Amino acid sequence: MTQFIVATLFLIFVSLWGISSCGPGMTVNPEDENTSSSSSSSAVEESSDSVDEDVSIQNNACERSPGCTHWFDASDASSLYTDNTCTTSVSSDGDDVKCFENQGSASTDELTRAAGFIGSYEVAEVNSLSTVGFATNAYLPFTSYVPSSTELQFMVAKLTASPSGSPGRYLYGNSGTTSTDDQSGVGIDNNGYINVFHGGGIVTDSTNNFNNVILITKIVSSGTVSMRVNGIDTGTPASVGTINTSNVYYLGSNNYNSGSAGGAENWDVGEIVFYNTILDDDEIEAIETHLINKWGI
Repeated sequence: MTQFIVATLFLIFVSLWGISSCGPGMTVNPEDENTSSSSSSSAVEESSDSVDEDVSIQNNACERSPGCTHWFDASDASSLYTDNTCTTSVSSDGDDVKCFENQGSASTDELTRAAGFIGSYEVAEVNSLSTVGFATNAYLPFTSYVPSSTELQFMVAKLTASPSGSPGRYLYGNSGTTSTDDQSGVGIDNNGYINVFHGGGIVTDSTNNFNNVILITKIVSSGTVSMRVNGIDTGTPASVGTINTSNVYYLGSNNYNSGSAGGAENWDVGEIVFYNTILDDDEIEAIETHLINKWGI
């Protein structure tokens, strides 16, 4: 009998020991459960924040800094107008574009022209997105853009006519000179090579980019001009000099080429983003990645 009682007590003791030691019948400390839940929640929130940061750049290439002065996005039809007073929005493929609204901080610097060779609304032209097309001699002048010694520019465009003339076809340039010595601008030369220039400094790539959708990044900083094409450093940075700030700048051409001397420009313009400050490398790459993905480059 005594042995039976001892055995029974031993079994009861073993059962109680298993529960308190979190064996097969373990219990969970409520504080530990709360701590685990809190850690998991924090991790989710942190992950969500990271996603939000990634998504923000996907929606807007002009939000990285207050220094984004110019942002022209042809995929946004609400920024394109058939009149130079910027009141009547485009509605159909081929509509005249007499006003291209600037959504950057220098919002009064629109691209407008009352008559003559102007832009046209091209629906689903690049990667199912609309563009502004500039045919022979067409252009839209900036209202007040003036180049400076510190600039960061992103330009998505496609040259739609074979390179010709001298010095080539300008994506943008100014009005008062027959050389690049005191200009700021971007063009494609007779070989189909992209040229960016600023105050006599010229950077050239070595790839024929005719009829390709391209992203050109132009960087002017610390007395030099440099270029990236589709997110890759291209060409050799060049020293810059004095810029002519008294002339009008045009998107779609410059006066030298579309006037009397050179080949007429033919461009489909997707998106133009100008900063008056230099962003860090990660920010530049983030904008480039966004634009490359958006426009299917």
